[in-house]
Amino acid sequence: MTTQDYRTRSPLRIFLSYFKPHWKLFTLDISCAVLIAMVDLAFPLISRTALYHWLPEKNYRVFFIVMAVVALAFVLLMLFLALFTVSLRFARRASVQAQTTRDNAYTLTGELYPATGDKVEWTPGDETTLNFGSFTVQNVQLQTKETTTENGAAHTFTRYYKDANCYPADNKEDTTP
Repeated sequence: MTTQDYRTRSPLRIFLSYFKPHWKLFTLDISCAVLIAMVDLAFPLISRTALYHWLPEKNYRVFFIVMAVVALAFVLLMLFLALFTVSLRFARRASVQAQTTRDNAYTLTGELYPATGDKVEWTPGDETTLNFGSFTVQNVQLQTKETTTENGAAHTFTRYYKDANCYPADNKEDTTP
């Protein structure tokens, strides 16, 4: 999403855009939650109707048919709760994995830009010549920096480096106002 999207879209659209890659899981989650709520609300209504109408009127056939349906609904409720719990655990694991990846990226790149302002030590490599089609840069050094996170994840950053002192002195007069 761009900054413009954040300015022009409603908060609900922004919120739902995060679920776009996981729309199947989101739909399953919401469907299970709605069905769980419907079954939970139906139990007291059915119990009240059974106690105040079917049993006093000795309408046992309707009572036992409805109780069989309620038992089936209870089994479905357990199934929906299980699906709901599994989908939440899956979403939580994905969230934790994304947070770990984000933390590792911040830690690894944090070593390239220390908060103390200390100079980062790069390991020098071989010198090479870079050809960019219309121009060529000679004596460019390929440098590396090894970084490691707290949990042991390692990464090697690579950069091209050319010493500024290797350029000839500029004898032109400064005409900046």
